[in-house]
Amino acid sequence: MQYRLVCLDLDGTLLNPYHEITSYTKAVIGRLQRDGVAVALVSARMPQAMERFHKELELTGPMIAYGGGSIFQDGKAVRAEYIRPAAVKRIVEKGKDFGVHISLYQDENWYVPQMDAYAQQESATVGVVPTVADYGDLMECWERTGRGASKILPLGTAEGLAKLAAFLQTELSHEADAYLNSPTYVEILPHGVDKASGVAALCQVLGLTREQAMAVGDTRTDIPMIQYAGLGVAM
Repeated sequence: MQYRLVCLDLDGTLLNPYHEITSYTKAVIGRLQRDGVAVALVSARMPQAMERFHKELELTGPMIAYGGGSIFQDGKAVRAEYIRPAAVKRIVEKGKDFGVHISLYQDENWYVPQMDAYAQQESATVGVVPTVADYGDLMECWERTGRGASKILPLGTAEGLAKLAAFLQTELSHEADAYLNSPTYVEILPHGVDKASGVAALCQVLGLTREQAMAVGDTRTDIPMIQYAGLGVAM
């Protein structure tokens, strides 16, 4: 089997501990592209936080953002899944109750209620500055358009995040799925969205079968795409 698509997770896989791509990795990816193999970045990050790596590797194809929920090609979304506005509103309210910072993402936009320590730390990590927004006004806008959040990122104490995860499981499991990467880092995606669904959608866009895809990752959120692809590699 000749693989025609290589899907690469970013953090902990493509990037080294300094959030850099090594020269050796660049050379290998360049050789793959010259051989006609499509290379796609797959991450829970927003597209702007992936773009610099996409450009650094001189990639020309789509990239999968928001943990599989969105596919971006030339700055435009060709797949976009959202958590409904009503569910987003309930999560925001519970976040306040549990003392948890709630970042909201929609397409190319990242919103925070204030530029607190959590927002500053995440901004420094991904190299993107969020927009400070009044969440009441934002929810009204989203309710009018019918489009909610591409991703919700709650940040806080392990206790606060555990309470929020329990609320999602009991009250909103039909609306959103929580992925616990560590006791203090949870990502909330639209129900049914994972990296496997993103890779499957990308294969459809590119006219490829799953057997022609290779997926590489290092955390539990990468397991679905590793299991889905014709060849899965766990770092």
